[in-house]
Amino acid sequence: AYRDLLPASVLDGLSYSKREVTWSTWISANKGVVYVAEENGSITGYLSGSREGAMAGIVGLYLNPAFIGKGIGKALLTYFEDEVRPEAVSLMVLEGNALAIAFYVRNGFVFTGKTDCLQIDGQRFVEQEMRKALIQ
Repeated sequence: AYRDLLPASVLDGLSYSKREVTWSTWISANKGVVYVAEENGSITGYLSGSREGAMAGIVGLYLNPAFIGKGIGKALLTYFEDEVRPEAVSLMVLEGNALAIAFYVRNGFVFTGKTDCLQIDGQRFVEQEMRKALIQ
């Protein structure tokens, strides 16, 4: 998803084993949840997030590219919303990540107008906030 959006040096440093250490620390400190989708013992996707008060935040929703379009992202999102039961869910999406933006729009998220700038390997990247109200 990020091959054309982030520097290769950042992407090459990512791994499930590194994520597992981060998640274990995060979960044991009761800072959030991680839901993992599997097929035949292989990870097909995951969603990590947390809740603070009435608002929940998605930290990441990632799928193995071979499983995009098979309903796994929707299933992870729905499970998170049902389990965490917030009034609204927010997330930050990298500007230019058209696939993710289209997914979130299809699932009821809208842009809030809030942005955040990241500096990675000397390059500037913009994230945009999206939010979905679950309680009207």
